Amino acid sequence: MISLNPQDIGMPEKFRHWRDGQALIIDESFHQKDRILVQVVPTGGGKSAGYVASALLFGGRTAILTSTKGLQDQLEREFGDLITIVKGQSAYKCKVNYHTVQNGPCHWGYQCRFKLAGCPYYDQIRKAQRAQIVVTNYSFWMSNNPDVLGDFDYLVGDEAHSVVDHLLDNRAVHLHQRECEQVAAWPRPGGSVGFYQIWASVMKSHITNTLAKMKNSGDIDSPESIDLLALSRKINKLDKVRGANWVAEHLGKSIHFDPIWPDRDTTERDLFRGVGKILLTSATVNRKTMEIIGMNPGQYKYSEYPSYFAVGRRPIIYIPTVRMDHRVSNAGMNLWLATVNNIIRPRLHRKGLIHTVSYNRASIVFNSGEFREYMIRHDKNNIKDMVDRFKRLDPPAILVSPSMSTGWDFPFDECRWQIIGKVPFSDGRSLIAEARSKVDPDYSPYNTMQTIVQACGRGMRSKDDYCETFIIDDHWAWFRDKYRKFAPSWFMLATKLSRTIPLPIGG
Repeated sequence: MISLNPQDIGMPEKFRHWRDGQALIIDESFHQKDRILVQVVPTGGGKSAGYVASALLFGGRTAILTSTKGLQDQLEREFGDLITIVKGQSAYKCKVNYHTVQNGPCHWGYQCRFKLAGCPYYDQIRKAQRAQIVVTNYSFWMSNNPDVLGDFDYLVGDEAHSVVDHLLDNRAVHLHQRECEQVAAWPRPGGSVGFYQIWASVMKSHITNTLAKMKNSGDIDSPESIDLLALSRKINKLDKVRGANWVAEHLGKSIHFDPIWPDRDTTERDLFRGVGKILLTSATVNRKTMEIIGMNPGQYKYSEYPSYFAVGRRPIIYIPTVRMDHRVSNAGMNLWLATVNNIIRPRLHRKGLIHTVSYNRASIVFNSGEFREYMIRHDKNNIKDMVDRFKRLDPPAILVSPSMSTGWDFPFDECRWQIIGKVPFSDGRSLIAEARSKVDPDYSPYNTMQTIVQACGRGMRSKDDYCETFIIDDHWAWFRDKYRKFAPSWFMLATKLSRTIPLPIGG
C-alpha cells in the first residue's frame, strides 16, 4: 500500500491525509498491470483525489475526462494549477468578433493574428499540450483529433457509467427543420436511413456553395452565416453513417440519425485512442457498462470498493406513495405533493434537494408546493448560477431540479435531505430506443439504475457527513428487486422501506 502522504507527492495543501480506503484505490491504480482498470468507488469515496494522486505518481501525461462542467469546475477548485482545464470552443470568446471561438473567422479559412497568441481557446490548447495533467470533457476528447492535445500515457474516465451515452452521442446527428429549411425543403416522414442521407447530401452541396459565396462577400458574422456554418458541421458528420447499425427517425420538426450500439472498434477509436494505461471510475460503472462498450471480462480488471460511510448516515428510504407516471390521477398527484410537503416540513431547518426528472414536474412542485417561498429552480441556461445561489443560502432553502443526478456535490450543510420524486425511466417509445432494447432488453433499466444511484449520492460526501434520501415513486418497489444486479452492493445496503416519514437524523 502507498506509504507516502498527499503532501509528499505534490497534492494541494488541503489534502493532508488519505480517506478511509483511498490509499488502496491509489495503490491499485498506480500498480495496475492490466491496460484497463475499472474501479467502482462509492460516492464521496474521494475518487478524484485518488486519480490525480495516481497521475502524479505515474509521472507521464494524463488526460482526465468528465461528463459535466460542474465536475470540471470542482476539479479546478480542488486542484488548481496541478491541472489544466480545456473546454469546447463555445466556452471561449473570440477576440475578433462578438461571438464564441466556435464561430470565429478562423473557421472560414482566414488567418487570424490571435490564433498564434492571444486567442483564449488556442492559448489554452497550447498550455494543455505542455501540461502533465489535462482535464477535458468526453465530447471534446472524442470530437477532436488526438493531435490537438498531444499524446498521453494515462487516460482517466471519470463518471465512467456515462461512457456508453458519450460514445453514442458523439456519432449521433440531430437536424432540425428551422436550421434546414433555409437550405432545402423539409422531407417527408417514413423514409429510410439512405433516403435521408441522400436528402442531406443535396443540402451539403448547397451549403458548401453558399458558404463560399458568403466568404467571398465578407458576410461571415451575420446570424445566417453562423447558423449555416453550424449546420455544415452537422451535415459533415453524416459521412460516418455506415451500415445497418443506424436508425434515422423523422420526429416532425427534427430528424435524428443515431447509432444503435457501440462496438469494440468504436470504443478504441473514439475513447481509448491507443493510450497505454486506462482507468474507468465511477460510483456506478459496472460489468454491464463494459459489456455494452464491447469489452470482454478478460480485457479489463474490475474492482468494487466498499463504502466506509455508516449506513445510518446515508439512508435511502422508500415511502409508498403512488406510481408516478402519465397515468397518475389528480388524487394521486395530490398525495404525492402532500408527501413532498410532509418530508420537508420537519426539515425546514436544513437545506434539501428535490429531484424531479423533468422540468414540467419541477414546475408542478414549485407552483404547488406549500414551501414555495423557500424553493429555487433553474432553467437550461442558468443551472450554475442557481446552484451557486442555493449553496450560498442559509436554510430554509430547497433546490428543485430535474438535472442534479450527477456532476454536482452538496456536502454537509449544503444538503441534508433529498427527495427522488420519480424513478427516471428512459423514454422507450422512439425508434432508437426500440432498436437498442432489441439488442439488449436490459439497456434501459441499466441506465435508470445508474441515474438513481448517482442521484442518491449528491448530498453524502464523507464519513462525517449525513444526508437522508427519500424515494416516493411506487415503481421503485418492483424496479429495485428486479434490477438490483445493476446497483453496487454498498448502495443496496442503505435502502429500506418505511410506511411513515421518519424524523430527521439528529432531530
